Amino acid sequence: MTAQEAQVNVEEYDFSAGASISPEQKKSIQLLHESYAQSLSGSMSSFLTNDVEVTLEEVEEKIFSQYLNDLEFPTAIGTFDMPPLSGHGVVEVNAPLMYAIVNRMLGGSLVVPKESTPFTEVEQAVIQRLLNVLLVDLQKSWSLFLNVSFHLKELHTNPGFVQAIPKRDLCLVSTFKIKIEDITGLMTVCFPHSNLDLVASKLGGQDDRGYVQYTED
Repeated sequence: MTAQEAQVNVEEYDFSAGASISPEQKKSIQLLHESYAQSLSGSMSSFLTNDVEVTLEEVEEKIFSQYLNDLEFPTAIGTFDMPPLSGHGVVEVNAPLMYAIVNRMLGGSLVVPKESTPFTEVEQAVIQRLLNVLLVDLQKSWSLFLNVSFHLKELHTNPGFVQAIPKRDLCLVSTFKIKIEDITGLMTVCFPHSNLDLVASKLGGQDDRGYVQYTED
């Protein structure tokens, strides 16, 4: 092989990104988050006193910097820790949906403003209440196979300021669609791959009914 041929076949690889999780592990986490979406539909309906439908759209792997670049500004981003696991996760609700939710929680109607404006301190306090609701249900879903706690740490509106996960780390990102009356928006949950190594190893396959089989330590 000539030097020129060798050059053509060389591909750049980011070793800091880590290895991909297996298709079986990804499918198990997808089923877990589908269950989370069903649970969250009920919790958000009670919280907002409106019918809320939450569905899982997709589960994909992304480098954290790519995940942040895909988010719009402004948005509502909460970082959370997950003891006894190390590291942090991210939960995000896009601005149009969050504006409507905040208006509803402050006694108004489900209205999306024509222009995006910075969230006030009062609005940010309301957003934190909602994010805590999202994390409570997420913790319940994950606790079926792992005794883990999710605690909200910081609230951001600019994706560029989020430093919860190293920018070059590989993450698993779940995207959910949330529908409240005629308002539709997206929510994402991002977990670092380093934490999923331990979590996914506890998930088995599926039985004939499509349920996740959880393994015991």
